Amino acid sequence: MAVGRDKYNICYKPFLYSNSRWQLYLGDITSSVVTVSLSVPVIGAITGNSNVCPGATINLSDTTNGGTWSSDNTAIATVNSSGIVSGVAAGTTHIVYTVTNGVCSDSVIKTITVLSPPVVSPISGPATVCVSATINLNSGPTGGTWSSDNTAIATVSSSGAVTGIVAGSTNIVYSVTNGSGCTDSAIKTITVNALPVMSATGGGYWSMPGCYYKLN
Repeated sequence: MAVGRDKYNICYKPFLYSNSRWQLYLGDITSSVVTVSLSVPVIGAITGNSNVCPGATINLSDTTNGGTWSSDNTAIATVNSSGIVSGVAAGTTHIVYTVTNGVCSDSVIKTITVLSPPVVSPISGPATVCVSATINLNSGPTGGTWSSDNTAIATVSSSGAVTGIVAGSTNIVYSVTNGSGCTDSAIKTITVNALPVMSATGGGYWSMPGCYYKLN
């Protein structure tokens, strides 16, 4: 009676075995014998930084081409098809690079830590200032830097003193970088009010929020 012959694919890592062929015996010696020679892809180690800050990116790479990237926890960090990892929230996740050679596949893994950012207090202080006048803003922790999105509208000193330049609005930003190299910021929108146009007659005071003239 003829013995049927079945084909089975067996994937293995070549470095685990002394030769590159296996024989699969089904039942006793009279059963069909299938010889296979299918090795999993050999993948290089993932290279690149292991730490990233929330909102920042790092580039990972692998010497084996044609693979796909994935993240075990996209709430911590995501990775795109080019291996660019974006930090989302503080924590740890695994970035996986998988290569398939048509039948067999294998993966390499790199642990990525998303570092904790500094905690920056909301900016306190007035939200309006007049042209040529100054207001004081505050935030924390200490050691941060102040900046203005539009210095043609208002400037800010290293101590948080904001001076109105011309009428308009701009964002004042307080940024802090911690020991891990992660940065976070607080933002406050400041409106600069134009000075009133006054007549030369009359007396008393003319005022608007933060701005006034005395008439003689």
